[in-house]
Amino acid sequence: MAAEYIRFINNFCCEYTLRKKGWVMKNMHYHLSYELFVMMSGHTELMSEDHIINLVNGDVALFRKNTLHKNNGGTSHGRYAVNFSERYLSQYFTQDAISELLSCFEHEKISIPKEYFGHVAALLKRMEGHGREYSYLAALLTLLKDISAINDEKRERSGRSNVDSILEYINKNYGTIENVDEIADAVHMSKSYLCQKFKRETDMTITEYLNSIRIKNACKMLSDGCNVTDTSLMCGYSAPSYFCKMFKNIVNMTPSEYRRYDEDMRNI
Repeated sequence: MAAEYIRFINNFCCEYTLRKKGWVMKNMHYHLSYELFVMMSGHTELMSEDHIINLVNGDVALFRKNTLHKNNGGTSHGRYAVNFSERYLSQYFTQDAISELLSCFEHEKISIPKEYFGHVAALLKRMEGHGREYSYLAALLTLLKDISAINDEKRERSGRSNVDSILEYINKNYGTIENVDEIADAVHMSKSYLCQKFKRETDMTITEYLNSIRIKNACKMLSDGCNVTDTSLMCGYSAPSYFCKMFKNIVNMTPSEYRRYDEDMRNI
């Protein structure tokens, strides 16, 4: 797939486009400008470098300069594309102010709350060649920065409840989980964020918790008369020798010793 460089002659451009359902951008492209891709209606899917960004009405995708991206299309959707360069900003703002304005680009996607959407739409409309575009752009970037802080707070609050979904998934699928990537995909988190979050809120690593759940269930299976090899496989360990090692690390006895211990306890 070819990559196109798109240049904006005046270092600033704001345009609204309505795309029909089924439309797809042919090539990925990049430019030396920053870009705000603001969804006004509908749904679309953007490809950025090596991943997908799904956008609905009120979402904003933020692309730094030289970022490869393309619109893969979706439903009929309307969007604003705002492109501007640092050179454009430098005509009106100090370097410190520019750094502050561009800080919202630390986020790849920002969701605009309904109560702010009308104000954002008004700023975009005024940037379509009515003069003083730089002031409306600055207002929009500042607003996006403030909204991103709200988004982060909401993600953190909802993220705390997401630990429950992690725990639920592991408890239901401990026998078939192959790696941490699978868990991350299932709960819609990046692997790094999943591991950091889980450790922060449980004081355990994902692997430690997974092994704990596996061995807990292994104890029940052994107590019910299941042999060591079958128990190992059903609990997600392909190698019985590794299962026995992990079992002893957690229970402080081998599976065979545990079975004898369990039988003795039931005969008391």
